[in-house]
Amino acid sequence: MKRSEAMDIYKGRLEKFKNTQSIQWKMNLSIWTLLVLAIYKNDFIELNTCLLIILIFICLIHLGYCILTQKSINSDKAVTDNIIDALKNSEQENVNIDVKLKGKISNCPSWLWILLQTAITVVLSVIFYQVISNR
Repeated sequence: MKRSEAMDIYKGRLEKFKNTQSIQWKMNLSIWTLLVLAIYKNDFIELNTCLLIILIFICLIHLGYCILTQKSINSDKAVTDNIIDALKNSEQENVNIDVKLKGKISNCPSWLWILLQTAITVVLSVIFYQVISNR
């Protein structure tokens, strides 16, 4: 592919990367805000087994969401890094770039970020459950 085409792909992937990060933050803050609101405004919620199942389900869904989102972010980063490396290492007009790289979450920062997001959701869920069970 030509260098100009590679730069177009780079710009598109970089934009997708930024949008995915933005969506990830908005989703996290929405979930956490709803849990905090539920902690403070819990007058209408009854304690039962269904509530515990719903909280566990929310935590598992959030974990899955975090993993899938992080894979997308890592995939976009891998492609943009690949494009930059290919353009730096070649002076030719045509460069060989793999744009079908898959995101991996095997690196430590990705897993720490996924676990941190999920841990915040779990902690807020536990606090919510404790508040409901102690009133």
